[in-house]
Amino acid sequence: MPNKTTAKARKASVKQRVQNESDAKINNEQKVEKVVDDTEDTDQSLLHTMSFNCECDNKSCTEIIQMSTDEYENVHRKPNNFVVVPSHVKLDIEKIVVKFSNFLIVEKFAVKD
Repeated sequence: MPNKTTAKARKASVKQRVQNESDAKINNEQKVEKVVDDTEDTDQSLLHTMSFNCECDNKSCTEIIQMSTDEYENVHRKPNNFVVVPSHVKLDIEKIVVKFSNFLIVEKFAVKD
């Protein structure tokens, strides 16, 4: 039977992993905002293919996902959706929503305090 200390450490670890994912997502959203701002007078921002960081729980992940800004924004219409490379899915904190050849859309589970 796990003790309280182990359970607290596991919960803290899950929270940190989710925070790492959120940080990657924020970084990607800032990239999209810059492209949209730079091309706001045209529809080019929707078609612009970009390199996005994998939004997995590994803070030092350097994997890149290629997709258009429009695709990226569509994925993130649901706030719990993230894009990750296929080998970075962690089924203890997320479920796979859609599979593509070079990335997956995952939905994060709510983290309880």
